[in-house]
Amino acid sequence: MAQTSRVINQNLIAEQLNISVATVSRALRNRPGIHPRTRSRVMEAAAELGYRPLRTHLPKKAGGAKYIGVFIRSLHRGVRPLYLDGMAEMAAQLNVSLVLHHTPLDDADSLVDGARQPPALRDGTLNGIVLIHRWPVNVVHYLCQRLACVSIVHQVSGLAMDVVDMDHAQGMSLLAQHLHGLGHRRIGFFGLSADIGWSKARYAGYAQALCELRLVMDPELVVCAPARALEDRNAGWEEEMDRAAGLVKQKEVTALMAASQWSASVLCRGLMARGLEIPADVSVTGFDDLDPLGIEGMKLTSTRIAGEAMGAEALRRVLLRIAEPARPTQKIQFACALMEGQSTGAVGKRTKR
Repeated sequence: MAQTSRVINQNLIAEQLNISVATVSRALRNRPGIHPRTRSRVMEAAAELGYRPLRTHLPKKAGGAKYIGVFIRSLHRGVRPLYLDGMAEMAAQLNVSLVLHHTPLDDADSLVDGARQPPALRDGTLNGIVLIHRWPVNVVHYLCQRLACVSIVHQVSGLAMDVVDMDHAQGMSLLAQHLHGLGHRRIGFFGLSADIGWSKARYAGYAQALCELRLVMDPELVVCAPARALEDRNAGWEEEMDRAAGLVKQKEVTALMAASQWSASVLCRGLMARGLEIPADVSVTGFDDLDPLGIEGMKLTSTRIAGEAMGAEALRRVLLRIAEPARPTQKIQFACALMEGQSTGAVGKRTKR
């Protein structure tokens, strides 16, 4: 028997999150008295379920309130960016309503198609947009021509768009120094993609850190990866895993610095499936704590980023650009902190070979 589709309303959001309908209503309206994390959970659930507020809930730029779209391009909706917590708290202070919209990885071009755009964009409700994750250049150009835009992490040249980012070089330096202190001298890089800005930035940070530590920069110790592999968790990594395992077994690499937390998790599993132990045979580092996934029973050595502060700054920046469209573009970087885990260890007998 066919199931009757459920009405997407505030009752359903409340049921899914196990909170009251009144709390959902206040969170969606940016009313005071709601914890920022609760507000961001409600907004995320609303976007994930496809909830559309009544027009009376979303007046068109009325009473001085601003409506900012938060556009998230991702194949995996279940991963909630920490940025949303910071934006939610800042929105409550600044009389701003956030309108979340998830776009599947392969459907980003829907934003340039008037018939498929989210209603708030199509109807002119939005004052500005914060972009999360990597968007196609043509889509970013289209949005920037129509609204004030700020991007988190990803930069597109030639646009009047501020970028709120983390300090990739500083974070990679922290990780490289940690590995160096454990005795590692043959350190490779895993996950370089010429199409992804943060991958290139972290690779550049890796190269700079090796230079600072007076270590040899050997291109043979770098494992490249297609953009799809870094963004799609269903993508295969077999060739890259074989290459990484070969670096350990044949090139005497004792540590691999992965481009992201996700790629580090994949790398650890792939190396272990090929008979290597972590960190006994090879140490592995990730980058950023946005992705909660890791290895069962093992906390990855990685960096902690200022996700909430970055989200709050992105919202503040888009409001500044709304007020002053001609202001010079800026890139704001937030420092990282070292998160030491169990995926790194001192060079031992097995890694000295």
